[in-house]
Amino acid sequence: MGDAGIEHPPLVLSKTPISKDPRTESGTLSAGIGGSSPDSDLQLIIRRWPDLAPEVRAAIARMAKSK
Repeated sequence: MGDAGIEHPPLVLSKTPISKDPRTESGTLSAGIGGSSPDSDLQLIIRRWPDLAPEVRAAIARMAKSK
């Protein structure tokens, strides 16, 4: 009788499909800029808009118009 012991089951390598959604890179679908959703990012900009410097407001407006 040879050495007997607990044998580990064979390692099963399964492939997880790669999502084409960039928000899943960190493992969560709600991740956007700073880990928040696009809607919450927009809400943050709206809340902070009065406190933003005029040049920052102008830059955001230019980016929005460029699309």
